[in-house]
Amino acid sequence: AALLADAGLSTLVARRISWSLRPQAEALPALQLTVVSRDRDELLTEPGRLNSYRIQADAWAGTYAGAKALARAALAAFDALTAPFQGAFLLTERDLSDLSPGPQGGVGRTLFRISQDIELWRRNPLT
Repeated sequence: AALLADAGLSTLVARRISWSLRPQAEALPALQLTVVSRDRDELLTEPGRLNSYRIQADAWAGTYAGAKALARAALAAFDALTAPFQGAFLLTERDLSDLSPGPQGGVGRTLFRISQDIELWRRNPLT
């Protein structure tokens, strides 16, 4: 919801942000998010209040330039997150391309993907 509220990102993807799986028939560009890992800080006497998430954000588009623009907009949207989020940090970025299968296994088209690993810190409410 927080990413969909970002005007720069929503202009590019409308509502095409999905978690874990991107529907194959979905129009492009689209953003696919996957939680790769989650850690919680620990204090000596109790659990801490910060969770660290590693999110893989895959920006899909029909052109390399479109995928790159979407990746930049997604990173800007992560950077602009406010409470309860405490920060977002780009860890790695990979430029990829995939051949999309065509109808009934026929000739497909090349899809471009910029894959980013982002570390996201989120504060938990007091318990």
